[in-house]
Amino acid sequence: ASDVYKRQRGNSGMAWVHRNFERHGKLYDRLVLMLLGFEASVVAVWCVPYSLVYKVRLVKQLTASTVFQLAGRFFPWATMALAGAVLLQLIRPDKTDGQRRLERSLWALLLLVFTRRAHYLASNNVDSLVTLEHSALERDMVRWKPPPKAVVDLATKLYRAVLHPVFVHLDRIPETSRPLLFVSNHTILGFDFPLLLHGLYQRKGIFLRTLADHSHFQIPGNAEVMRSLLGAVDGTPRTTNPNPNPNPNPTPHRNIDLLMASGACIFVYPGGARETLKKTSDRKYELMWHDHLGFAKAAVRHGCTIIPVTNIGTEDMVDVVYDLPLGWLPIPFLSGSDRTLPVMKPKIEALQRVYFTFGEPIPTEQHMGKDTDRRILEQVRDATQQAIESGLEELRKIRSEDPKRYTNSTTSASKYLAQWFRQATPTSSHARKHPVVSPKAADCRL
Repeated sequence: ASDVYKRQRGNSGMAWVHRNFERHGKLYDRLVLMLLGFEASVVAVWCVPYSLVYKVRLVKQLTASTVFQLAGRFFPWATMALAGAVLLQLIRPDKTDGQRRLERSLWALLLLVFTRRAHYLASNNVDSLVTLEHSALERDMVRWKPPPKAVVDLATKLYRAVLHPVFVHLDRIPETSRPLLFVSNHTILGFDFPLLLHGLYQRKGIFLRTLADHSHFQIPGNAEVMRSLLGAVDGTPRTTNPNPNPNPNPTPHRNIDLLMASGACIFVYPGGARETLKKTSDRKYELMWHDHLGFAKAAVRHGCTIIPVTNIGTEDMVDVVYDLPLGWLPIPFLSGSDRTLPVMKPKIEALQRVYFTFGEPIPTEQHMGKDTDRRILEQVRDATQQAIESGLEELRKIRSEDPKRYTNSTTSASKYLAQWFRQATPTSSHARKHPVVSPKAADCRL
């Protein structure tokens, strides 16, 4: 702007403008750049994917700062000054480099107008913007479509070749158009879930929409993977958490309500993070549901059917040797908590198959709408917990009678990997003339 005005000395009517811009032009330019840079930083923070707790907190602090308020008062004058610079350049174009200066002034004016509009929307209005962003997330959550079966099959092929999952009582899953709520025990770090996801998708055409822990969605990259690739959904933020609630919508179990209305099949671990982050003092496959009634409340409110799911096998392949604290991490729902990450020692000699069983369906349609009756909720929770504990006993008996519990994993999986490697990298003419045949169907089955 100062460069444009410096070249308008021939206009005596604007002499006072020329003198002031020649004297204070650089200071003016720096002030405009400083304020634009500050506003751009606010917009950059807001453009971070999803309404993270720290993002909302930081944006609120920035919009309440003195610099932000000063920028709001300065923007109208800066806009008029830049508009005047563009107008003068059009009336008295600079003969040396007028075109470039005019383009630069126009771009600066457009940027200033955009930034002023963003300032106007963010000023004392952050909560409304958070609500708007959550509405967009809910829209994407409901419209999300699962990947093709071939993609899921390819992504889990090697994992299945090593662990050879076994599914029992798949026929207990009812064929119904109503949504189902799958409830399972949470083994260490959820190593079992990819096998269950693939098995149900391939055999029953059911892609599970998982309710994941809140901390997963406070890490931008991880949140993108969880939402876009796996279709996972953030559970309702807990009101007891000391961190501010990133979701201004007070409706409990909002995400579950939307998924139920869309007809999705939901998968939940009532034990949550505590059950998957096993400690050295915990028993293997121990249920840690405590007083959790959230899944029962959701099931009763919608009258859906609960399918108890039990798995066993993954925790026998590792030993927890150390509890690594996670409370020092600057991640909401982890910072300041007593959560620990299990440091595990793998037991190669214990590599074995993973077993799944499905309990008898637990209908809740007769209690529909009674989600405020704690007695009914406790009955539904206890019935589900008892079904999963019975499933653990059943699976222990099944695997004890399975002659291929260990050998099917260690021998067949290693043979599969060796044959796959030789087939992918032939090293001799004999190998090219006599390629290795794919493993037998018995070695590649689910």
